Formats: sequence, C-alpha cells, structure tokens
Amino acid sequence: MIFGQSRASLSFALRDLARCGEKSAAEVAGSVGTDLGAQVLDAWGFKDKTILTWVKDKMGTGDWLRGQTEHVIMAVRGKPTVTLTNQTTVLHAPARGHSVKPVEFYDFVEKLCPAPRYTDIFSRYQHNEKWDCHGDEAPMSEAAD
Repeated sequence: MIFGQSRASLSFALRDLARCGEKSAAEVAGSVGTDLGAQVLDAWGFKDKTILTWVKDKMGTGDWLRGQTEHVIMAVRGKPTVTLTNQTTVLHAPARGHSVKPVEFYDFVEKLCPAPRYTDIFSRYQHNEKWDCHGDEAPMSEAAD
C-alpha cells in the first residue's frame, strides 16, 4: 500500500521494477520484511512505517504451516496527514477471493490517512474512485488507466 504516488510516476516505477533485481512482481509482493522489499521502497522514494497483518477467518495452504495471515507494508512518501487513534497492526477480516484484500483494509487506510487518492499495487479490486489500481489483475476503470 502506497500513499502519495502520482499515476504517471507509479507506472514508470512499475516498469522499472526489474531494477531491484531479477525477481518477479509476485516475488516482490511476497517480500515483506526482506531486503528486496526495502530496496523497492527505497528505489521508489518511500519510507516504510510498519507492517499490517491481516488475520483471515479461515486457513489457506502452506508448505510447513497453513497460512491464515497476509502482510501489507505500510509506506509513505512525503508528509501525508495521518489520523492516529488506537489502531493496531492487526486487522481481522474475512478472506475473499485469491489475493483480494478485504474491504475492511481499504476502510482502515482511508481512516488512517485521509487523502484524495490512494494507490493499490497488485490490485484485484477497486474499493472506490479514490483508489488507483495497478497490476496484472487490476480492475479496468478510468482510475486504472
């Protein structure tokens, strides 16, 4: 999840993702807390703030343990307005389709950081017209063009 990125510069950044190594976009998306994830944020001029853990209502698959969580790097660029109250790094929400973030996630972000626009990378759902969606499976809309 990225705040404060323009569509034009994000499109350029997505095309240049390979500069961070020879990893695929899917591998980068799964690189939470790794050096590669930090390299991508740094290359795009973002500062990571925390990791949000989404706890799902059912188990998925896994090699060693069956996954029931996903993680989101919360990162900013510039000095966005942030409304802090008593949010935690845990979001309990039901699982949706494959790799689709929960509606509660988008509501959480909009309350935490009120802004006119948001960017969702590796998106499979557009919450509302404020969200610019990017990725191979992003929904087609004016915002995603």
